[in-house]
Amino acid sequence: MACRLLDCCQLFKDLESFPRTAEYIREKLCLGDYESCSRFRMFKGYEGKDPLLYLDPGDEESVKNVIRCLQNKEESGGD
Repeated sequence: MACRLLDCCQLFKDLESFPRTAEYIREKLCLGDYESCSRFRMFKGYEGKDPLLYLDPGDEESVKNVIRCLQNKEESGGD
C-alpha cells in the first residue's frame, strides 16, 4: 500500500533537481515502509489538531500544506 501523502508531499517538490534520489525515496518509503517516514509520522501526529509543540514553524506549515492538498483531492474526487 502506498502512503496517502504521496501526491501531496512537499519532499518531491524539494527534490525536483534530484530525480533519481526522489525515485529512490518514493520506492523505499512512499511505496514501502512509509510509516517510518518522518514526514508521515509528523502528519499523523498533527492531523487536524492544534500544532504540536515540537514542530518548528516551517514544519508546521508543511503539515498544513499537506492537509490542504489532501482536502482538495477529496473535494475534487481524487484518490
